[in-house]
Amino acid sequence: MAAHPKISVIALGNDKMGDDAAALIAARDLQKKYGSQITVLEIPVAGFGLFDKIKDYDKVLILDSISTNHNKPGTIIKLHKSDITKILSWSPHYVGMPEIFKFAEQMQIRFPEDLQILAVKIEDPYRIGEGMSESVKSKLPEMVNKASQIVDEWLEEQE
Repeated sequence: MAAHPKISVIALGNDKMGDDAAALIAARDLQKKYGSQITVLEIPVAGFGLFDKIKDYDKVLILDSISTNHNKPGTIIKLHKSDITKILSWSPHYVGMPEIFKFAEQMQIRFPEDLQILAVKIEDPYRIGEGMSESVKSKLPEMVNKASQIVDEWLEEQE
């Protein structure tokens, strides 16, 4: 019997920066739901700082907030590893990630076979303070639901 894949949910954000807390809150809900079936990490690092956090997992779901002119606040966007080069300007968290993927490949370092991102469009990425805008807060259940669908699919693959 093959070992079960290691699944991680990584929340990027800061709960002292308003809407930037969305990913953290969603990840806490996922931890309650799945318990020891997944590893949930809350981290403020980005880019190359993520490398050590994700390299030992088979499947990684990154939860984040983004600032873009293309969508209204509260919009949830799903991305795959291959999409990251298209979104570098949306979040500083992804700076250096395409280089991480290339580095891991060249060095033959184990890297997640499946890496997905769920990001919520936030109102003001520079607001300092606790509490989220209503447009983002109201979409947290949708973000958790979409994340759960991804995790459930991964868990079903284990069976």
